[in-house]
Amino acid sequence: MDTKNYRARGHRAGHLLLLALGLAAMSSACCQRQPAAAPVAAPATHHAAESHAEPEVIPPHGSPAWNRIVDRRLHITDSAGHGPDLGSDEWMGAVTKKSGISPTLLPGTEAWYRAVDAKVFRPL
Repeated sequence: MDTKNYRARGHRAGHLLLLALGLAAMSSACCQRQPAAAPVAAPATHHAAESHAEPEVIPPHGSPAWNRIVDRRLHITDSAGHGPDLGSDEWMGAVTKKSGISPTLLPGTEAWYRAVDAKVFRPL
């Protein structure tokens, strides 16, 4: 028996085995379920007074402070100050539309305020 050819075939078989094991390991690694990456936070668009370092305190529904925050976050009033009066029926209609809450909710009701809170203060 020719030992030179035997050794060459042995090396070739060894290389093929290593190659197969390597491919199997890579295939296994890419097909394994990886833990979900932490969601990336959206850039902060709130003012310093609205910092999320502590839980946000939501002003009373319909209060001037609540109306200002909702107006600013939903961009109801433009940068030049043009828009409906805060708290008016027209303003509440704009809030309903821009927040995407159900138009069947009657503006100014507790259900309406809770729906707006869910969109403005606790977005998904």
